[in-house]
Amino acid sequence: MVRRADGAPRGPRTLTIGVFDSGVGGLTVTADLRQALPDARIVYLADTAHAPYGNKPPDQVVELVLAGLDRLVEAGADVLVVACNTAAAAGLAVARSRYPVPVVDVVAPTARAAIDRLAAAGAVGRPIGVLGTAATIAAGVYPRALSAVAGATVVGVAGPELVTLVERGTTTGALAGAVVRRRVAPIVEAGVGALILGCTHFPFLAPAIRAAVGDAVPLVTAGPGTAAATAAAVGREVAYGPRPASRDLLATVDLRCTGDPRRFARTVERLFARAGAGDLSRPMPGDHRLPVTV
Repeated sequence: MVRRADGAPRGPRTLTIGVFDSGVGGLTVTADLRQALPDARIVYLADTAHAPYGNKPPDQVVELVLAGLDRLVEAGADVLVVACNTAAAAGLAVARSRYPVPVVDVVAPTARAAIDRLAAAGAVGRPIGVLGTAATIAAGVYPRALSAVAGATVVGVAGPELVTLVERGTTTGALAGAVVRRRVAPIVEAGVGALILGCTHFPFLAPAIRAAVGDAVPLVTAGPGTAAATAAAVGREVAYGPRPASRDLLATVDLRCTGDPRRFARTVERLFARAGAGDLSRPMPGDHRLPVTV
């Protein structure tokens, strides 16, 4: 049985998952966590006061990640999900040595999923594209992970402005399409057999990315593999229930942020187009339990 930092046991029906990201991107992973573990309590912390992480030095990212994960452990998390590639690249090893609960990252599960998708598409031997933040690409975490799995060749491209587009809620239209096409052009030219969306913000841009790379290239996101890895970390079976609608997902997640909660709420509203989202225009439950900055 998993125990919290305070030593209190948690039964199988009261599992608490702490999800951390610099902003809204980790909500794409949270949707898969809710589908895989429908009875779990999910506490989501967005470090919006310090986002984005992709342009920060690794030491600073580690400091911010640990501060955020500390808050999630204090909130009773039985397992921590670092739903940010940049955060995982910089701080995963330190986090795993710091906490008495499992720490799940997005990189390893996504790399394994990419190899599976490459094989399913009959494209074994072709390179795998990775679209990520500058920090994730510079850290080389996906080439290492993919090499460990199957020795795959990787074409990595940084798209830092894509995170900004998502955080502003600009995921469709001419601007988003033009920026995405410019960034993925080297990946398309390389003839990749699969494309990893190596930032959890990027699934919000999936339609634009799909239009740019074509239908033949599988897009690999972090959510499904990370959800399965989380379930395995706490000894649970994956439920494989219906995927929650946006409205239902947000209603069942304890959303918290370190910055302006109203701004965060507006971004979530735009991205999820949630019907009747007026309640999200107010500070979200739990915000008062966190400081403005971490």
